[in-house]
Amino acid sequence: MVIPGATPRQDPLAPRALLARTLIILSLLVLAGLVATYFLVFRYSVAAGLYWPFDWLSWGLDDARVFKDGFAVWSSSSVLMIGLYALLSMQKRSNAIAALHGSAHWATPAEVRASGLLPGKSKPAAGVYVGGWREKRRQPVRYLRHDGPEHVLAFAPTRSGKGVGLVLPTLLSWRGSALVYDIKGENWALTAGWRQSKANNRVMKFDPTSEDGVAFNPLAEIRVGMPQEVSDTQNVATMLVDPDGKGLDDHWSKTSYALLTGAILHALYAIRATESRTATLADVGALLSDPERTLQDTLEAMLDFPHRDGEPAPLGGAGSPLPAEQR
Repeated sequence: MVIPGATPRQDPLAPRALLARTLIILSLLVLAGLVATYFLVFRYSVAAGLYWPFDWLSWGLDDARVFKDGFAVWSSSSVLMIGLYALLSMQKRSNAIAALHGSAHWATPAEVRASGLLPGKSKPAAGVYVGGWREKRRQPVRYLRHDGPEHVLAFAPTRSGKGVGLVLPTLLSWRGSALVYDIKGENWALTAGWRQSKANNRVMKFDPTSEDGVAFNPLAEIRVGMPQEVSDTQNVATMLVDPDGKGLDDHWSKTSYALLTGAILHALYAIRATESRTATLADVGALLSDPERTLQDTLEAMLDFPHRDGEPAPLGGAGSPLPAEQR
């Protein structure tokens, strides 16, 4: 499409490239003159010495036969050198065009050996499994493993063998720490025992829907009694009310955020005072959904509870009595 008044964008390297090609061609012409000059030196037994590239031209002005021989050698040498230079330039350009849409290909044996993924005498087999390689048909498969600081990404369709071929072998040989995102639980079932008994790892399964998994209480991260307790509680409340991080734009989000902040703080103080433990989100849910009292009664109990030094603590407005129209 042609845009009226628009000027084509100029490549800033184009003038330099043109100048470089011109200098190279001129140098080749000079080199061809040097070839012609020394050809005549040996052809006509001229005294040995140093001569200028185009001395053949000055000699040819005095002898037509010398000029004819010198011109033939100079022109043929020029054509040969410039043609070879053009061929190399075209080959370089064709290689760049060939890789325009990517240069991925099956690795050659030389490339596999140079990749550093094969174990050897000075490199023990260790690291993440990234593939296997059989140099000849009847030879055993040699596993390719990456043990460097770089990241590894395996990209393949569903049910193509990523887990069986790469993930499981790595987890059954990797003795360092590993954080595994295991939605189906297959990696845990097949590798947790080995990692605990053979790799001497402490294995933990975090699954909120399972009874045998480890637990995490986010309320235990709140620094109760410290100046940061309100900001810590607000962070937890924000994650609960606005998990997508879009912001508290409407009235109900802002009100629930304030209510949760006060309820969490109250639960932390109340459970610690009555049961000597850290409150959980389940305790907060039980507090706000107590069937034996109304929400207004719950808010009044929160206001009257001795949180600090036997005195009620401010809960950021969360415990304020509800107006009659909102009860």
